[in-house]
Amino acid sequence: MNHRVITVAFFACICLLAAPGDAFLVSNGQSKARIVIAEKPPRMVKLAAEELRDYLLKISGAHVPIETEPVAGMISIYVGKSPQAERLGITADGLRYGAYRMVSGKDWLVLLGQDSDFTPPQPFKTTYKDHDRVIEEWDALTGEQWLFPHTLLFKKRSKELGWWDYDERGSLNAVYGFLRSLGVRWYMQGELGEVVPKLASIPLPKLDQTVRPDFPVRQFGPYSPVWVGDPKESILWRLRLGLNPGRDHLGLVASRWLGHGICLVHGRDEVKRDHPEYFALYGGKRFTGGKFSKYGKPCLSSPGLFAANVKFIRSFFRIYPDEPMISVMAADGYTRICECPLCRGKIDPERSPKGHLSNYVWDYVNRVALEVRKTHPDKKIVCFAYGSYLLPPQRIAKLSPNLAVGFCQHRASFGNPETERSYLDARKGWLEKLTSGEFYLWEYYLYSRPGRTYEGIPVFYPHAISRDLKLLKGVSLGEMVEQTRARGTGIHAPAFNHLNSYFT
Repeated sequence: MNHRVITVAFFACICLLAAPGDAFLVSNGQSKARIVIAEKPPRMVKLAAEELRDYLLKISGAHVPIETEPVAGMISIYVGKSPQAERLGITADGLRYGAYRMVSGKDWLVLLGQDSDFTPPQPFKTTYKDHDRVIEEWDALTGEQWLFPHTLLFKKRSKELGWWDYDERGSLNAVYGFLRSLGVRWYMQGELGEVVPKLASIPLPKLDQTVRPDFPVRQFGPYSPVWVGDPKESILWRLRLGLNPGRDHLGLVASRWLGHGICLVHGRDEVKRDHPEYFALYGGKRFTGGKFSKYGKPCLSSPGLFAANVKFIRSFFRIYPDEPMISVMAADGYTRICECPLCRGKIDPERSPKGHLSNYVWDYVNRVALEVRKTHPDKKIVCFAYGSYLLPPQRIAKLSPNLAVGFCQHRASFGNPETERSYLDARKGWLEKLTSGEFYLWEYYLYSRPGRTYEGIPVFYPHAISRDLKLLKGVSLGEMVEQTRARGTGIHAPAFNHLNSYFT
């Protein structure tokens, strides 16, 4: 009974979009339309057409074929770039970050966005086993002994499906937007998580709509979201949510080195051997690595490390001139200042544990940014406010104009008003110092993490998410949401994680 009421309600809403006597895409279970794509479409346009075909079949029982030319007497649904859409004056110009258009006429519907197939730059590491070859090529390009910045880029591709996370997919977003207008929902990966209305007839709607995202960067995953080895349904769920890896802003280093980028300079064994002065002095010994910190911890007062960091960045942008950004962030777990004479007195013990290294760390990052700006003013340096340097520095009035700031936080803790206020105050302080206009979030949705206190217990906080995203609109360029994950099953325990992800 309830399903019938819902179906009637959906159908009534759809009919409101079409005037009496208008054409139908599907009428009484019979197809009156054809999906039209280019002869050689990009990967995601082909997927978009297939998704539209499959869901129209699920909704109505009608098979709507995919063609490369319009069919006389049939409504044409143009998916992706086509000569026909261009003749109608409908293009993807200005549709950035996954934006899309849905436009209809008397006997046609256009679903369109920016689409392109991603090709990885060289050198390219194809698997973990490909390490030695890539390092040899990388060393030949740099003349140095640095870590390879795109070491995990291969994990952003599904070998089974042939799709890249970096494939532009605006037209796919348009198809999903249209399907949502018909009542389709994807609350969770797999058939269990989807809602598909039953409609015997689907009218050709009256549409002229452009949809632009509020946040260019929209990404979920474990550290960096991976596609290699993920099941199809896990990848499709991410696509159906309209996620975007933010290549225009973050570049390809987001596949691994968006954070802790200083390690690229000092992480190799050869550097540890030849330049111990790059590393923090603890108890009379240079810390070049340990069980939980294989790259070592840097001495941020080392003139040699500073010079090497700047040289690395300039080499990176020379080799990858299309890359927009590189990370300058200390190794993970950076809570203890170097004890060498150059670092003496640079800690601020009167500040909280979230800020006692802020002046020390951000002075280094800002100096690197200022130096790189002399030769690459259009490129960005990024560092995330994190751990012992989460709070903004007190000794820098304004950050270098090429310095982007990321901010690490836990919305799950916003149920405590004092904790929420402390995060918001810290963000306000950062925004007062930021001059680049590039502010990002690194968010943690980890409450169902295996082996942790809340394993097996769903923890949902949609009100905190809602409040925070409304505050961030127009302020942040987006976020990376780190989630729990289980190997080989896509997103870990989806029934415990899906609501926060879907709601976001």
